[in-house]
Amino acid sequence: MLNLVRNSRSVFLFRDFSILSRSNPHPLPDSFKSSFSHRYIVSSSKLLSVSTNSFHAVLDDLMRGKHKSKKNKKKTANYVTKKAKVLLSWAKYFPTFNKFVISAMSRSNASCSTTPQKFDETVTVTSMDSDDDVVILDMPERDDVQVLYDSHQQNDQRRYFLKNEEDFQSQRTLSAAEIKEAAKQGKEKYEEIRQEQFTKFGEEMFANEAAPKLSREGFVFRVLSWNILSQKLMEQHRYLYSNSLNVSLDWEYRKTQILSEIKDSNADILTLQEVEEQSFHAISELKNLGYTGIFKKRTNDKIDGCAIYYRPDKLTLKEHAFVEFYQPGVRLLDRDNIGIVARFEPKDSEGNEFIVATTHLLYNPKRHDIKLVQMQLLLAEVERLAFSGALRQGDKLIPMYHPCILTGDMNLSPQSGVYNLITEGKLQYEQLSSRNLSTLDSPNSFHTLPRVLLPPYLGITDNCQHEKLISQRTFMRQSIEEESRLVSLYNSERRSDRYRRSEEPNWRDSDDRNFNRTDSQSKYGTGILSHNLKFKSVYPHLKNGAPEVTTHQDWWITVDYIFYSPVIQQEQESSLRLVSFKGLPSANEAADYLKTIPNLFCGSDHLPLVSTFFLAKS
Repeated sequence: MLNLVRNSRSVFLFRDFSILSRSNPHPLPDSFKSSFSHRYIVSSSKLLSVSTNSFHAVLDDLMRGKHKSKKNKKKTANYVTKKAKVLLSWAKYFPTFNKFVISAMSRSNASCSTTPQKFDETVTVTSMDSDDDVVILDMPERDDVQVLYDSHQQNDQRRYFLKNEEDFQSQRTLSAAEIKEAAKQGKEKYEEIRQEQFTKFGEEMFANEAAPKLSREGFVFRVLSWNILSQKLMEQHRYLYSNSLNVSLDWEYRKTQILSEIKDSNADILTLQEVEEQSFHAISELKNLGYTGIFKKRTNDKIDGCAIYYRPDKLTLKEHAFVEFYQPGVRLLDRDNIGIVARFEPKDSEGNEFIVATTHLLYNPKRHDIKLVQMQLLLAEVERLAFSGALRQGDKLIPMYHPCILTGDMNLSPQSGVYNLITEGKLQYEQLSSRNLSTLDSPNSFHTLPRVLLPPYLGITDNCQHEKLISQRTFMRQSIEEESRLVSLYNSERRSDRYRRSEEPNWRDSDDRNFNRTDSQSKYGTGILSHNLKFKSVYPHLKNGAPEVTTHQDWWITVDYIFYSPVIQQEQESSLRLVSFKGLPSANEAADYLKTIPNLFCGSDHLPLVSTFFLAKS
């Protein structure tokens, strides 16, 4: 609840709480003014009876959750909070509609009828009856409020909140047939703006007689990456989805839409984010579609994680690693995000291996420093599994890598520093803002990145490699077991061995003993992060000059990606070629045709990314 109160766009109101306008003599404490876009006070009637200074102290403690006693009059906030029984807590500011929303739900699901109400600048809201609780969203420009009610019926008809530009507050009954028809019509428009886009190579491959020949000379496969929206996380933050129909938020309905999208994609590999552990084991339908998979839950008490599914009739999983971004005692690695790195081999192309990795980076838009070091760890593990040997050039051996595909919900824009690190292979991070990795006009050491990001004992160099592993590569190639012992990263699932592996790879005989590492591969604290993997985005991020989008937050934006390595090393062309990708809508197209997600035809609050690759035989 405390996190919801801090939300800059919503003010949540519980039983016996009052909401006071800006004209009230009791302003918010200075420490919290920056957390609110509208200067309103949320308090209980009991708190109003204390002095101004005491009120500030109590409200401050309420926000911080410090109240432990109900005896002191000044410390009643905890008592009030415990008494607030929230049955439905959602509310959201919609600039398009410029209206208030009050919603109430009865515990017994009994029918309830109310009429629109008017409120003064100082408003006291009480529950509609003894078993109801109320949530309100304030907007200072308007004072009209409509009460809506969701009445669950026993037949196949249910009452849902129908929200659209013409009549946002309208309430009506949708039958199963109406839902099906609306979903069908929406899906048709959706597919129109998400048509398959072919690269020049893809057009040449499929537009002439070369396609059958190329298929014989390599492996054509399709990859889908998708944040499918954890049901429990959605229910915990229901207010974020208040402009979605209730039916489109139901897990059984969403699951049907998600499985339909996966089936239509005809993907050979699925990389999914926000997968709940129960859902991973329960989605037997994916097995019926021919998939098997691996799953890694976020660490500690988190309920969701990432998964990679694949078709075992086409691919062999040779090796995989679970990457935990929580490293005890490391300030920038104190979050529970994770990643998965897998090495695959096509069934009909032995030795022709490639890497697929997926992750869900930290959401916090003000902590790009954490996202940066999370990506540093992930790239180190991708580099470890992708390393395939060395190519001699004169008296040096140059590292070579299997082709790589990197996917996930990165929670960053194409203009961000982390994106630049991925695609350009280098980022000078020292003295950049820790919030957004930008250059500050007046650098403040407290808010800028230092020269050293990670402690050396983690063994991750500024070239996104495992130092101990690189050191051993100088002399000889290690076995899988020896290699895993050289990885210093903490992993909560680690037992006798560090990572689960399907089988040992066949190391080819090559002169590894003279492998020379460069200075950048062994140094820490250089102020510059780099990596040897050459990544390029599958998506161009622009559609007819307008930004492509993958999700909606304050506005339609891009945070989801599929990257691939079109070059191996030293500008040599990779055996991995991009054939096509399923187009994304522009921001305006999404606003016009999707309006909101999840909806009746899209089962998540993110759009799936789908791409087709050609892997040439070695």
